[in-house]
Amino acid sequence: MRIRFWLIASLVASMAVAACTSNEAFRKVAAVPTVACQPEGALGIPAPCRQAITETTTDYDLHFVEFDDEGWTYPEAAAVGRDPQADQSSQQLRLVIERLKAAERKQPVRVFVFVHGWKHNAAFDDENVVNFRNFLKEAALYEEVAQSGNRVVGIYAGWRGKSLDVAEPWISASFWDRKSAAQRVAVGSIRELTAQLRAFQRHANGMQYGAEKKFALPNDQRVRVYMIGHSFGGLALYAAVSQSLVNGLVSGEDIDGKNAPVERLGDMIVLINPAFEATRFQPLDRAARNRKYDVYQSPIFVAITSDADAATGKLFPLGRTINTILESELTVEERNANRNTPGHVDAYLTHRLDLSGTKTVACDGWTADPKSPAEMAENIQLEFKNSEVFNAQLTDERWPLDGTGKPFSRIFCGGVVLTPLGGQPSPFSNPDPNMPLWNVTVTADIIPDHNDINRPIFRAFLRQLFLDEYFNAGFRVRTRPPEHQLPK
Repeated sequence: MRIRFWLIASLVASMAVAACTSNEAFRKVAAVPTVACQPEGALGIPAPCRQAITETTTDYDLHFVEFDDEGWTYPEAAAVGRDPQADQSSQQLRLVIERLKAAERKQPVRVFVFVHGWKHNAAFDDENVVNFRNFLKEAALYEEVAQSGNRVVGIYAGWRGKSLDVAEPWISASFWDRKSAAQRVAVGSIRELTAQLRAFQRHANGMQYGAEKKFALPNDQRVRVYMIGHSFGGLALYAAVSQSLVNGLVSGEDIDGKNAPVERLGDMIVLINPAFEATRFQPLDRAARNRKYDVYQSPIFVAITSDADAATGKLFPLGRTINTILESELTVEERNANRNTPGHVDAYLTHRLDLSGTKTVACDGWTADPKSPAEMAENIQLEFKNSEVFNAQLTDERWPLDGTGKPFSRIFCGGVVLTPLGGQPSPFSNPDPNMPLWNVTVTADIIPDHNDINRPIFRAFLRQLFLDEYFNAGFRVRTRPPEHQLPK
């Protein structure tokens, strides 16, 4: 019996090793392809683009930066016995920043960073890579309709989220191993990437912080930076930026008797189904709720969690209950936060997002799933109009309230309704709707599960959320975009 047990154990171990994916970069070619990396339907993208550190198209640029299981950028090829001519992945971070700066010298840029999650990587045909290309194409059309002159640039932050080359349900066995890897990635070189982006944006926009504090106005911004993290990618991104977010919330100074705008890390950070303990989120939540807000500020940080996400709603707390059994929490709040993600702790929620079927006149003619560039352009024009309507409804630049002091819901094109969770008895569950930190619970008809985050209605919501930057960039003075930036 003992021999049989060890034979079975050895067989299982051998299968696991054989199924492991290689711990090397997917993007190894430093030279920019001479062909346009336009997706070609079922064929994907042209072969020269598939290992390129940079993909270029007529609409956008897409760069890749990858991190190994320890959170390091990849080493020089010669140091690990590889051909330096065939593997130039060690140059990724340097080249991406250089190419980003070169793009900004030609025209203003709008930068989108995506940190993928569990079961994904930077392969040319990975579902997240394909979806990010589509997202950037839509963003480029957005800028074209807005007549902004901005170049759309994407940065895909890759790591070994897919460590097993096996099918479901076996790949799900990697959940806790990949969570540990994401934690190591979070304290590694991804911090350098976010710091480089922050320095680049401040320099380009003329922002200065110190003795002579200057806040650039929205229309002065040559560079806008939006960061998105999904699942364990949300863990990695949050760990890399959370301290800077806390610093920004508590370091504001009064201006003319009113609170200064919150100092931002980029323009907006969005986490989708983030997979980390709410106990890590609590200091940021507390810092945000302890601050006073004299006017509405577009959010600097948004966590969005589906109430149908079984991975963070069921699997995560089950595992945490087991591996925290010897830990001692002092309060019920601390125990709940230590076992659940931020989107599954009611006390930390700030908004609910659902599909009510309610529509707004400003969105008449909006199409749920546009099939042509013309239909998409029409949608974007209506989204601009609807955002203008919302900003016009701000009461003394604050979120509008009803007669009982309860915040009104905000309706986005597509019938998506955002409801602030104000009016509750406890101060810790009664967030100020003007607060620029959002923790949003979303219904299954918008995000059905942990990984299905690419539905048209959700992408449309993100577009409109980012549009707040055109009308309210979180600075002291809010101005509408220049006329040339508004659709006619």
